[in-house]
This record gives sequence, C-alpha cells and structure tokens, in this order.
Amino acid sequence: MLPNHNEINRIYLSLKFDDHSKSIAFELEKFFKLLGIEMISGLGVEPRSISEKVFNKLKMDINMFVILITKTGTSDWINQEIGVAKEKGLSTLIIKNENFTKFKSGLLSDNEYITYEDNISEAYIGILEAINYLKICDIK
Repeated sequence: MLPNHNEINRIYLSLKFDDHSKSIAFELEKFFKLLGIEMISGLGVEPRSISEKVFNKLKMDINMFVILITKTGTSDWINQEIGVAKEKGLSTLIIKNENFTKFKSGLLSDNEYITYEDNISEAYIGILEAINYLKICDIK
C-alpha cells in the first residue's frame, strides 16, 4: 500500500445532466464511496440558481476535479467549472468514453486522461493511479 500523505476525501465530478451520464456518475459515486471519498456534483435540485449551486459546491474543500465525458458529451457548465478548478489549483482528471467522444481539450490541452470503451469500471485502475499520485506527491 502506498503512503497516505495527503488524504483524498472529496472530489467534484463535472458531468452532463442526461440519463446516460447520470447512470455512469452513480457508478462512479459508488466506486469513490468504497474508497472513502465523497463525490460532489451539480446533481440534485436546490431552490437557487444553477450557477450559484455549482460555484458554491466547487468552493468546498475538494481534492480533485474530475471531468466525465460520455458518448453524450460534457457538462453545459464545463468552461466555468474548469475556470474555478484552475483558479483553486485543483488537479484535474479527465475520464472519457473512447468509442464516442471527441474532446477538444482547450484549457486542458496538457492533461492526461483515462479512457473506457464499454463500462466505466475499465477506468478504475487509472483513477486509482491518479489518487495514489496525489497522495504520494502531497499536492492538491
């Protein structure tokens, strides 16, 4: 087991709010929960503006910013979310469906990404590698 210098206990997941992406997000949430990591996202109804909800969640104590790109695309808020994550200096992990996605990286042009073809569980080893890297390097 790798040393735990920096506890990874909360991540923010950026995703498109359609049924397909939500089903993958729920699987990811279960995976992160088994690791003792809370997954925060913009899912759920709150009686306030969406921009306020998303911005306030991104202001929380988060250890990693995760972008989920499925065959249906990315969050409509992706550019704003990336901007806040970069401002906070968050490490960014991109998980994308290799079969369907065309991702123009823009602000994230030099970020590595994890791909999966049929099932999100194909990305689990890469996600664990990223988490362990953050723990070892003691970075945010």
